[in-house]
Amino acid sequence: MKNSQSLLKTILTLFVLPGIILFSGCKKNSATPDAGTSPKIAFGIKSDNFTTNLTAVGPKQTVGIFAVSAITWTSGVANVSKFKFEAKKANFKMEIETTQLLNVDLFSLTPALTGASIDTGTYKEIEVKVMFTKSATAAIPLTLKGTYTPASGTAVPVELYVNDELTIKVEAENVVIDNTKNVQSMISLHLNEFLTGINSAALDLATKTDGKIVISSSSNIDLYNKIKFNVSNSGDSKMEKKEKGEKAG
Repeated sequence: MKNSQSLLKTILTLFVLPGIILFSGCKKNSATPDAGTSPKIAFGIKSDNFTTNLTAVGPKQTVGIFAVSAITWTSGVANVSKFKFEAKKANFKMEIETTQLLNVDLFSLTPALTGASIDTGTYKEIEVKVMFTKSATAAIPLTLKGTYTPASGTAVPVELYVNDELTIKVEAENVVIDNTKNVQSMISLHLNEFLTGINSAALDLATKTDGKIVISSSSNIDLYNKIKFNVSNSGDSKMEKKEKGEKAG
């Protein structure tokens, strides 16, 4: 009888143990505020490269100088559904997700941040994802406004509304986190890359609504689809150590 109980205990251990190992292989943190002294990771998003010179199919030449068409973005707002941090720590996959970050001024010198607690240690193979969700309200993922100046020199207002499921994935360098400092992951959207593969002729021929070039899922759809594709590949990440209590900037 004793030998039978011992055999049963051994069998149960063999079944339970692999489950424990698999479960511990992926650790996931939430964005719950930590009132203690443990380090935090903060996520933010901003933009740069506000002006893009567009190539011309057949550029006109005036007094020996090529006329240049350009788009200059002057304002923008992002509504992020969540940031997702993925990395390996001691050969285990780690994931951290934050709550949404709404009405982010992409042109602000001090971008809004959202944060989560993070364990100390060395993080490798880091990926940060900015995730957008299609919205039925005014809080659509991305809005940009600016002006398009064609070679003729007459500026036209341009507005971009990206309202689709969208993920921007960026890689970051390895980082060592201890209890002395927090870490900040800032995603930069390179606005000039939004217009990759788009020339001045496409803007010159764009449909205007009330004197404006509106680019959305229902207006100038060809331009919209090209820009939407480019947005997913336009991000870059910078991770910095911050003193605890230091204001983001």
